[in-house]
Amino acid sequence: MHDLSVGFREAIIPFSAEDMSTILVKANVDYDSLSDIEAQRIIVLMGQFFRAWEEAFIQHQEGRLDERHWNAILKYYVKLLGAPAMRVGWGLRKAYMDDEFAAFVDSLPLEEYKTR
Repeated sequence: MHDLSVGFREAIIPFSAEDMSTILVKANVDYDSLSDIEAQRIIVLMGQFFRAWEEAFIQHQEGRLDERHWNAILKYYVKLLGAPAMRVGWGLRKAYMDDEFAAFVDSLPLEEYKTR
């Protein structure tokens, strides 16, 4: 469980760096306005974010992550996925994820979690 927590923290910390925050805000307004370098940077970062979430999902499915921790993680990830740029990133990266995880994420009611 500690490793999952560390992975989660490591997956979200880079989003708070000034340069990545600027790119994320720009992407939330108009993803297509990103330069190729900005798009590459944010997609790689989102890939790490989704991979950490996928790992928690699989651990939960296997019974190694209890409901209490899973629900706390899920709320945070779903809230972040409500951002327009994150939804674009998910669309670009979901083909590389576990099929069950991808189906789970696609089934989430994201309209409830839209954020800027």
